[in-house]
Order: sequence, then structure tokens, then C-alpha cells
Amino acid sequence: MRVLKHLYVQVLIGLAAGILVGHFAPVFGVQMKPLGDTFIRLIKMLITLVIFCTAQVVAKLQMSPSIGRVWAITPSARPRALPEPDGRPRCQ
Repeated sequence: MRVLKHLYVQVLIGLAAGILVGHFAPVFGVQMKPLGDTFIRLIKMLITLVIFCTAQVVAKLQMSPSIGRVWAITPSARPRALPEPDGRPRCQ
């Protein structure tokens, strides 16, 4: 049962189960629609929260004086939308 610990195996099992339910019990599949819609709404809420928290962390790191030296020597790690540590816009 070590194989079932892998996420891709669990996704494939869920996909196969969904196909089988849709083919052999379509009425039950239609009854499961509210559950699927709720799941999609929850995923959308989580994605919004993750993006917001990531933006907050990036903004806090940019304003931290202790990170300025590391920020200055790692230009490839910075998102392109943020300015340089001294406030000047980046040249592209």
C-alpha cells in the first residue's frame, strides 16, 4: 500500500472513480454536483488567500532593512514588478 501514498496515484484513482460513476450511475453523479461546486469554491478561496499572503510577505521583505544586502545581490530572485531596494525603478 506504499503506492497509495503518492499524490498522483490518488488523483488517478479519483479520476477513474469519477469516470466510472459518470458512466454507470449518471443520476448519482448529478446528485454529487453540489459537493463538487462546494469543493471548487473552497479551492478558489484558498488560492486567493495564498496569493494575498505571498504578496504580504514579499512587501514585508522589501521594507525590511536587514534583507537589503541580500536583496541587492540576488536580482534573479526578485519579482520584476518591485523596485530596487533604493527605490529606483528597474531598467529592463
